[in-house]
Amino acid sequence: MDEQEKEFLSLLGYFYLRNHKIDKAGILFRALLELYPNDAYLQRALAYTYLQQGKFEQCLLMADRFLDNPGSGSGKTEAFFIKSKALWGLGREDSARAMLNRYIEERQITDGVEPEPNTQAEEVSYE
Repeated sequence: MDEQEKEFLSLLGYFYLRNHKIDKAGILFRALLELYPNDAYLQRALAYTYLQQGKFEQCLLMADRFLDNPGSGSGKTEAFFIKSKALWGLGREDSARAMLNRYIEERQITDGVEPEPNTQAEEVSYE
């Protein structure tokens, strides 16, 4: 498979996600990761897919794999948010808040803005 075919299939996976064909997206992203196991953005896409499927443990594992990947670059910020939602889904609210705070801190760094007062996720609820 060449790079163009990989990109096409990745886009198809995102199309499936966008159109609520989450199981199809999961199959496609897992297959692509078999071929490209170190592709950071496929790892993040599968972590998000697992989140949408309610597979929170698998989501956390894949998000950690993404975060440990040297190629993850600027996508780390979104991975913290994905992890926060997965932790919340597992009922680990304190850990979810801590991860959401990490997401907020990373956003402030990557967006180049000064931290605002009261931006901590102390009373957050995803419901």
